[in-house]
Amino acid sequence: MFCAKSWLRDDIVNLPPFDLILFVPAAFILLGGALFLKTLRFRTRAQKVDVRLVKGEEFGALRKDGRMAVRLSYKYTAADGRVIQADRISLRWSIPTIGSRRTMLVDPEKPQTLHRQGIREYLVPLALVLTGTIILFMTVVKL
Repeated sequence: MFCAKSWLRDDIVNLPPFDLILFVPAAFILLGGALFLKTLRFRTRAQKVDVRLVKGEEFGALRKDGRMAVRLSYKYTAADGRVIQADRISLRWSIPTIGSRRTMLVDPEKPQTLHRQGIREYLVPLALVLTGTIILFMTVVKL
C-alpha cells in the first residue's frame, strides 16, 4: 500500500546533508523573490490617491517603547466617483490629526486596501534574498 507521508519522510531522511543545507538559503531566496514580484505587480496596477484621515483610535496596550496600535480610517474619492473609506492598522507614537491629508497607493481592484508610498515594501524581499545569498555563500565556502 502506497503512503505519501512515509514516502516523503523516507525521501527527506535519505537526502544528503548538503541538499538539506542548501534548502534553507534557497527558501530565503525564493520567498524574497516571490514577495518582490508581488510588490512589483501591485506597483504596476496601483494608483495614487489623496486621502483624508477621518478617524483615529487606539486599541490594545501601549508598548514598552511608547508606541501604540492605532486604527486609522481614511476617506478618498475613487476614479469612478465613489467615496471609499479604508482602514489601516499601524504602530505609532501618536494618532495623527483628524482631517490631515496624504497621498497613498490603492489597487483599483481592492479599493479598501491602502498602501503607503515608499521603499519599505521592497526592503523585506531584499533582506530575505541577501540573507539567503549570504547563507549560501558561507555554506559553499565552508564545504
